[in-house]
Amino acid sequence: MIYHLFPLKMNAKTKAFKSKFRYTFLGALSLFLMLSCSDDAYFKKTYEPTDQIWTYNNVLLFEPNIDDTIKKFDVFIQVEHLKSYPFQNLYFSFDQLDGNHSNVSRDTLNIDLINKSGYFTGECRNTSCIANFLLYKDLQFKDPGKQKIKIQQLTRLDSLHGIQNIGLILKESQL
Repeated sequence: MIYHLFPLKMNAKTKAFKSKFRYTFLGALSLFLMLSCSDDAYFKKTYEPTDQIWTYNNVLLFEPNIDDTIKKFDVFIQVEHLKSYPFQNLYFSFDQLDGNHSNVSRDTLNIDLINKSGYFTGECRNTSCIANFLLYKDLQFKDPGKQKIKIQQLTRLDSLHGIQNIGLILKESQL
């Protein structure tokens, strides 16, 4: 003979409790997901190249305002591109300028929009993909105020087709 630990029939109180618990749980889960997916960027700006063509002459200028030089930032580039983008990667320069507009640093960087297995990096929809790439971890600015960061494409072609937008994101580094 099999004995059940819980009754098979629920009374009205059990149904009400189960219903309240279910809705409370779903509400708490929804709130958690909304808060965890929030944009916690200290600075974020994007550019959309004309006709989805990024040229050598189209140098992107980003000007985050840094109020505290003790803060450290994780710096990301966000690239949205068509799936028909003709290359696996993207080369670009990253220039940091001081208050006198002279270079503090210049790096030539490369990001893979398609990984070694042949899959797009990031999240893709019907015709395009978007991905964030960490460029610098714990970057610290030496002077407060408006900073100047320039990004210029350095691929093999003067006119780079298939780039929908380029963004720069600064997030405060987590300890």
